[in-house]
Amino acid sequence: MADGNPRLLEWLNDEVLLGEDAETKLAQFEANPTEWQGRIIWEELYEQIDQDIERILSRCLVFEIPVPMTALSVVSGCNSEDKKQLIRAIELGLIEVSPEPKESNRIYRVSRIIPHIIPNIRLPEAPQIYSLYQKAHEKLHQLWGNKKNTSEEEWQEIFRLKFANKNNPEQFRQGFSQMLAVQFNSEADKAFESELRKFIDDLVKDGLCEALENYLNQKQWKEADEETAWIFYQVMVKENYRDWRDLLRNFPCETLKEINQLWLENSNNKFGISIQKSNIHHSLGGTSMYTETILEKLCERVGWKNERGWMTYSEVINDAIKRSTTVATVQRRELLPATLPLLIYTRMNGGWIKVEGSFEWGLVLGVLQGSSDFLEFE
Repeated sequence: MADGNPRLLEWLNDEVLLGEDAETKLAQFEANPTEWQGRIIWEELYEQIDQDIERILSRCLVFEIPVPMTALSVVSGCNSEDKKQLIRAIELGLIEVSPEPKESNRIYRVSRIIPHIIPNIRLPEAPQIYSLYQKAHEKLHQLWGNKKNTSEEEWQEIFRLKFANKNNPEQFRQGFSQMLAVQFNSEADKAFESELRKFIDDLVKDGLCEALENYLNQKQWKEADEETAWIFYQVMVKENYRDWRDLLRNFPCETLKEINQLWLENSNNKFGISIQKSNIHHSLGGTSMYTETILEKLCERVGWKNERGWMTYSEVINDAIKRSTTVATVQRRELLPATLPLLIYTRMNGGWIKVEGSFEWGLVLGVLQGSSDFLEFE
């Protein structure tokens, strides 16, 4: 209720929590802010709060956690008058400031108490609020969206702002790409998943493979590969699976059929899960059990590894593009069949990571091979 305000905390402690029937009093005060607003903002201060400051504070409410001054400046406005009002709000104590001695290290926040005691200070209405969400996200992603950032709270704010912009139909897919851009960052992974789970009902229900079909129709193999992995991730979230192996064992067969068929039809049977599973993994003796030797042979046969070692993801994609636009020889088809799809996002050390050219897709095939409900591709 105090939201960290020292004056209100002191009053609540001395006058409410240490008294009788504290729970009832707290409920009464929470329901009726006029009884305690004087503890926070005195009458002289009210007289200095005009429409300009109310407008600036309303915009700054877009952030739920303390942020650097540059972030506040982006949403409050760029002209000289907006900057003047922002400084006034700070000087009047309406924006909280962290105590770091160096100004460049300080962070700022509009207390969530303020809208309760000054009703005119509130988040703007749609569609203006969506523009603020976009600006706020872009700035925080610029400041905090890097591999070195290990603050789950800051990552959560980045993705919260991203998903809040309902004017952007690609907000979830774009957030997924931002999370993967800092792979091996478990804080970014946890923040992304926890925020995405709040929007389960907003994820694609019908037409799950529509974007995949569009990419494949245009022979955009890299985008199609990434979209395939995004489909897997969405199913994981929507079905509330926590373990990727459980996801694969229970992956909807109809969806898997659709994914595979789209890859086959649009690549002239060069790419597809069924080729990888039936023609290669199974022919090598692959089962649902992890066998390093078989999986290494799989990676060599498919073309994710050659005599020089593991191929990079870019090399695999470039080879796929080259083979899809040229007439391959029989020998080449035997050496490098079904390179794609490749990407899989799998749990490792508590986080989802993007695996590029490793055993993990082979393990996917193994899990699918051992699933009793897995469709018969042959």
